[in-house]
Amino acid sequence: MIFGYPASYGEYVGEVLPMEYLLGGISRPIHRKTDLDGCDLFVLFGGADTSPSLYGQRSVRAHASNQPSMRDMVEVDLFTEALKRNVPVLGICRGAQLACVLLGGSLWQHVDNHEGQDHDIIMDGRVYRTNSYHHQLMIPANGMDVLAYSENRSPVKWNEHEVTDIYEEAEIVYHRSKKVLMIQGHPEWVPEEHDLFKLTSKLVKELLC
Repeated sequence: MIFGYPASYGEYVGEVLPMEYLLGGISRPIHRKTDLDGCDLFVLFGGADTSPSLYGQRSVRAHASNQPSMRDMVEVDLFTEALKRNVPVLGICRGAQLACVLLGGSLWQHVDNHEGQDHDIIMDGRVYRTNSYHHQLMIPANGMDVLAYSENRSPVKWNEHEVTDIYEEAEIVYHRSKKVLMIQGHPEWVPEEHDLFKLTSKLVKELLC
C-alpha cells in the first residue's frame, strides 16, 4: 500500500512512520494534487483545531480563528481532490474532524472529559479502549455511519451557544459511499496489542483497501 499525507504535516517520526507500521504500507508526502497519482490511501493526521467557519460557526470555544488557516486550505483542497479521484481517506483526530465537516457534518467546539483521558468506546456491542487527545468532537451528518461511540462522557458541550445533551458521542465514523474513515483517537501512538491499533488496522483493511 502507498499512502499519502499533506506535505505541510511535520511530525514524520512520531506519526507517519508509526502509521507505515500500522498499515503495512509506504508513505509519501503530498505537495500538490498530482502527487495523489498512484496513492491507495490519503491520510489526514492530527493537529490544531480547524476554523469553525468551515462548519458555519464563529469561534467561541475553538482554538482557531474565524478565518481558515493555511493548513485548513491546503487540506481542504487535497481532500476534495482525493474524493474526485476516488482515493479512500483515513482521518485521525483533527483529520477526522476536518473530513466530517467537509462531508456535511459539524463539530462541537469543546467537550469535557476527552482530552488526555483514555476511555472505553462501544462498537458492535463490544467494549474497546481508546486514547483521547481531542477537546472537540465530530457531529456526523446523514450518510455517515457511527461505528463506535462513547456514552455521554461530556453532558455539556459548547458551540456558539452552550447545549446540554444526553446522547452518544461519535468516536469512529464511516462515510460508505465516499470511503472515508474518521477516527477520533490516535492509533499511531499506541502499541500493536492496543485495542485502537487492532481496530484501525481491521477497519482500514475491511473498509478502505
